[in-house]
Amino acid sequence: MDCSPDDLRGSRLWALLTEDDARGLQERIASGERKPDEQFLINFVDRSQSPHTLLCKLDVQPGGFVLLAEDTAMRV
Repeated sequence: MDCSPDDLRGSRLWALLTEDDARGLQERIASGERKPDEQFLINFVDRSQSPHTLLCKLDVQPGGFVLLAEDTAMRV
């Protein structure tokens, strides 16, 4: 994904995901289930709506969540 932090500032997370992955992530968060070590793939989209798959971990917490993502191309 070719963008800078300034490109993302003020953007809603959901607008950066494919529609299906946004819905799936919202369902994971709504479940309230904590699985911080579980890994799953999410497709983020760039300005031209091209998908970029990232390996993610999600930690649902009271009042929010932490989403960590890493480029799958970086994994060896």
